[in-house]
Amino acid sequence: MKDKKIGGLILFSKGMLDNNMKIGSITVLERIILTYQQVGLDPIVVVSDMDLYYMVSNLKKYPIIYLQKEKKKGTIDLLKAGVKYLSTKCHALLYTPAVTPMFTANTLTKLIEEKGNLVTPSYKFKSGHPLLIREALYQPILKSSLSLKDTIRSFSEERVFVNIEDSGVLSTVDKKGEIDDILKDHTNQLLSEYVEVRLEREKKFFDERAKLLLVLLKEMKTMGKTCQHMALSKRKAWDIINEMERELGFKVVDRRHGGRDGGSTELTEKGEEFLYRYLELENEIKKYAHKRFQELFGDYIEERE
Repeated sequence: MKDKKIGGLILFSKGMLDNNMKIGSITVLERIILTYQQVGLDPIVVVSDMDLYYMVSNLKKYPIIYLQKEKKKGTIDLLKAGVKYLSTKCHALLYTPAVTPMFTANTLTKLIEEKGNLVTPSYKFKSGHPLLIREALYQPILKSSLSLKDTIRSFSEERVFVNIEDSGVLSTVDKKGEIDDILKDHTNQLLSEYVEVRLEREKKFFDERAKLLLVLLKEMKTMGKTCQHMALSKRKAWDIINEMERELGFKVVDRRHGGRDGGSTELTEKGEEFLYRYLELENEIKKYAHKRFQELFGDYIEERE
């Protein structure tokens, strides 16, 4: 059964833009991720046909899941990979191509609040990104033999347009003049609380990256697939696990060798209980922090005209 969560999906294919391209002082992907995080999208997934280890060099501090997918029939293949992964976890997702990074968190909130299986932002009667896709369309998307654009068009009866006072839904990275005009306001609205719950004894041994490692291990049950989704080397992953087990004083994962797939790596009963308690603590702290941030700093964020 899916949690009532909304996931965030970013499609990044070859030729869209330079991985290190910056808008302001941060990369394009960072700008999208930060906006997604403001409304609590979880998980956030980046799907690409590029070498993930190269692509994520600037994103290691973010708990992002990466999927690498060959683009045989076009960008629709990337969308399908993201929808397939999120379909068992989220009742809805917000999707944008990486070339459209300037929408605001306020726009995301309006899309989420709107009813409809396919919700599209519209600025001055022109449709933009991101799109909100609800679970009723997951299977139709996965079964589609059309291009991405034609797949979206085929849902005309399901589609709802929301008038948005946010020109960022149309501003792509090739429109430098438009982006320069709204950059200051967009950066201003990125102001948000950032809370990372770390656990330590003599030293820190558990943070958001370690959390994601355990969450994915619980799901994937193999270290290989888990590391692929984190663009993390197996050696580094085992370093994190070993440090965690030393500090906690018990086994967090059970390593099983052999089998058709070369063995498995699963959380122990104590490992699952530890992860559950951490997620509970993290959720409660972040909810409180967000509430207090809105009370204390909400007036610092000016709406873009």
